Amino acid sequence: MMRLYEITAAMERILELVENEGEDAQPWQPALDELEGLWEHKAESICKVIRMLEASSGAKEAEAKRLQTSANADQHAADRLKAYLQQNMESIQQDTLNTPLFKLRIQNTPPRVEVSDWKEVPLKYVSGIVRLPWLQLEKILGTPECEPQIDRKVILEHYKTTGEAISGTQIVQGKKLYIR
Repeated sequence: MMRLYEITAAMERILELVENEGEDAQPWQPALDELEGLWEHKAESICKVIRMLEASSGAKEAEAKRLQTSANADQHAADRLKAYLQQNMESIQQDTLNTPLFKLRIQNTPPRVEVSDWKEVPLKYVSGIVRLPWLQLEKILGTPECEPQIDRKVILEHYKTTGEAISGTQIVQGKKLYIR
């Protein structure tokens, strides 16, 4: 059976002969009719494949969404069990546990900066869009729509060297259970 592009090329050649060379279309009509029937059959078959692929794509997208939801639920369950285990290890003041299969260890996380009130942070730790006296700007324009960028890395370095937290911020360090 001919391919669609072959049928199209054959039809174009016949039509060129009829139009350009002034040949009579009558002797070519049966061939054109046959090619037209083949072309329509091929086009219909291609449309069926298109519909099948679209349906398959939709089904796969739905399955991917279902699997992602299932994966998220499993991850949340694992997180809850890990928190449960950590809470119970902390309550009996056990920081490590070695089993034949796993090594468990509760360890401090690196310190991080949380901004409690960005208006109290000194301007030298403010970076980003504009470095303006925010309190004066607020009096003029009202509350700004976005908070300024606070340079947390510089604040953390200041805390590590001096041991002092900057006003408007606090240093938070948590604990995390590591399972190997």
